[in-house]
Amino acid sequence: MNRRVFHDNNARIICDLVNRIMCSMELDLLFVYGNPPEQLSGLYSAITVEFIDNIEMVNDNNSMLLMYINEDADYSFEREWLRNRYMNITAIIWGNGGIVDAYFNSFGTLHNLEMLSGNEAKMVLVGGVFNMPFLVFAPEDFRVLAIIHIYNEEDVIENTIRHLREHDVDVYCIDNWSTDKSYEKVLKLAENEADHVFVERFPKEGGTEYYDWYHQLERTEEISKELNYQWYIHYDADEIRIPPWKQVKLRDAIYYIDSLGYNIIENSVIDFKLTTESDDSIFMRDNTFFVFRNMGRRSRQLKTWKNVGEIDLKSSGGHVARIPYPRVFPLKILNRHYPFRFLNQAMDKVFKYRNPRYEKEHRERGWHGHYNCYEEKHNFIYDADECFLWDKSTFTAYYIPLFFECGFKTDIDQEELAPIAECEIYEGETVAIYGAGKYGMNVYRKLSFSHKVIAWVDQDFRYFQTMYCKRIESPEILSKTDSDKVVIAIKDSNTAKNVMAELVSNGIDKNKLLGITSARDEIIVGRISQ
Repeated sequence: MNRRVFHDNNARIICDLVNRIMCSMELDLLFVYGNPPEQLSGLYSAITVEFIDNIEMVNDNNSMLLMYINEDADYSFEREWLRNRYMNITAIIWGNGGIVDAYFNSFGTLHNLEMLSGNEAKMVLVGGVFNMPFLVFAPEDFRVLAIIHIYNEEDVIENTIRHLREHDVDVYCIDNWSTDKSYEKVLKLAENEADHVFVERFPKEGGTEYYDWYHQLERTEEISKELNYQWYIHYDADEIRIPPWKQVKLRDAIYYIDSLGYNIIENSVIDFKLTTESDDSIFMRDNTFFVFRNMGRRSRQLKTWKNVGEIDLKSSGGHVARIPYPRVFPLKILNRHYPFRFLNQAMDKVFKYRNPRYEKEHRERGWHGHYNCYEEKHNFIYDADECFLWDKSTFTAYYIPLFFECGFKTDIDQEELAPIAECEIYEGETVAIYGAGKYGMNVYRKLSFSHKVIAWVDQDFRYFQTMYCKRIESPEILSKTDSDKVVIAIKDSNTAKNVMAELVSNGIDKNKLLGITSARDEIIVGRISQ
């Protein structure tokens, strides 16, 4: 399976990385030094690319450098230039492996792209964002709390809590009235570490027939507002979080990320699979097998956030912690996820504890549906040849997909989107887009390559970071922006009409307003019917 899931040329992998880094750092100027062998056609349209023949032309701190080593030459000057700016510049150096190794191996880990693309090349990530300095330790008053919801997790909960405590993270468990020994095990740990491990049962009144994830997440929000911690982690009992720096504790990593000005951290997720019918648990073990969860899926997990006094976790079903004015760190924290640890546990989880209890909330909110297709004779055993092996070399060998989620052939940022048809936006016209949800993202990706998008706005602009290197702004800017057309990219037609009426009342020319509908194979942009 290994290489088949990744891009087969290095330029595409590099473009994925540049897009991810520049979008997170809210940059839009890329200096390219050297001559890439392949065209950098996968970059976001909002990125301005400036090719330079002298590295000293990089003169803007709000930019990124892409440096290609394409010949056997002396790079001593470039090495010293970078060394003098090491912590204040963001750069990717890639190309001939031997030359990169000879001149730039002291700047960080050498990433072997041959492991992904099959093409011989190496890459070094340069800058303080990527390379956490040695001897950076969080002070005692910098506190991080992991909040864990548990229900019948007695086989893993002790190891999960011990892992977090080894990383100097405090733990608050919310037990949903487990019927096994989960609660008793956490209670014992809480007695031994009364200042660092806490447990309660929810709801207080007692157990319920159906699972109520919405109100459990609401309880997490309450705890994060009641307790005095600097950062919070929405954590599952069956997962292990791994920082993007080896032998660095999770609390220290979060402290360093905080010191750089970021306030939320995204997760990449790998799901470990059973490959034998053994009763031995695979939890936290080496030489076990996994798959990349989000490969080709439009799914994000932002579950580690700074305490800014405002948090909404429940509206996303726990996948995204919504805080105002998020700044997402470019690197991700890896989530090693073990939903199934051995065969009997897997069958009990799906057919005994999960599907019957989750049915009500699945009907009402559409949540928890990913196990509904499982039948009693479901085969939980995967072919190891279709998975990736987790061992002591995996962290380094697959660093780019593990900690950036970049390089996949089906990368969601580069996927083929539905074509725009019946478009009433003509060549040379400028465009403003209202809506930054799925529809807005699709429209922006298509229109930005053929038209100049001078504004992208959303009513919830405070909760969006830069997307595709384009800043999401308040709708109020539309009255100050002289665009030829305004596309209202909202799925619900009634909401779209209400937005149109509001814009007209604010002085926007009605003839400029367009809406979208989505057919099976195309996006249609046209007039909004009255």
